[in-house]
Amino acid sequence: MSGMTGSTVQDYINYGYAKGASFIGETYSQYRPQGSGIVVTPANYLGTIPAYVDPMVNFPADNPRQYGKALLKAVIDPTAIRPGDYLVGANRTYFVSSIQPLQPVLVVYTNDVVSVERSETPQTVGTLPYGGERKSTFVAILTSWPASVLLKGKKAKNPTGLGSDTPQTEMEILLPPGTPAILPDDIILTQTGGKRYVAENVELSDLGFRIRATEVIT
Repeated sequence: MSGMTGSTVQDYINYGYAKGASFIGETYSQYRPQGSGIVVTPANYLGTIPAYVDPMVNFPADNPRQYGKALLKAVIDPTAIRPGDYLVGANRTYFVSSIQPLQPVLVVYTNDVVSVERSETPQTVGTLPYGGERKSTFVAILTSWPASVLLKGKKAKNPTGLGSDTPQTEMEILLPPGTPAILPDDIILTQTGGKRYVAENVELSDLGFRIRATEVIT
C-alpha cells in the first residue's frame, strides 16, 4: 500500500478498535487517579467509554475468564485512555496496564479494593522505648484503590510456630502504572474481609506494581 507507514497503520488500528468497541463493548465509567486518595470519586471522573474485554480478543469470542488470570485484553479506543486509568462497569472494574503499538490494550481485572499504610518510626525515644509498630506511627500511602488480589501457590511457615497454625499463603497484588511508590514492609489492607498483608517483594515495571505479600499475623 503506497504511503503506508507505522503511524498510519496505528491510526487504522485505533479506528478499528474504537469502532469495534462501539458495536460489541459495554459502557464503562472512566476514572483517572489524582494523587493517592480514593479513585472512584467525582473529581476523577472523565466520562463514559465503550470497551470489550477478553483474555485473547478473538472473534467470535471464545475465551471465558479463568481462575488466577488478571491480565486481559481490551477492544477500546486507545487514544481516549492512558495507562493507570480505571474502567468501572456495572459488574467489573479494570485498570489500564499498558497501551502498546499495534496491540490490544492490556487491562487488569480488579477483584478487591486496597489501602496501603507505612510505618514511620519516631526518631526520638523515651526512657522505656517501645520497639514494635504502633497505629499512631502509620501514614496513608494509598486510600481505596481497586486492585487485583489473587492467591499464589507458594506457602510460608506461620511465624507463630504453633502446631495448630495454618500456613500463611502468599498473595499477588497488582496496581496500575502511576501508583504512588509501594515499598517492602508496607501494610496492605483489603476491603474484602478486612485482611492485612505485608508487602515482601515489590516489582515496578511499565505495567505497574506487582507485589508479593503475606497476611499479617498478630
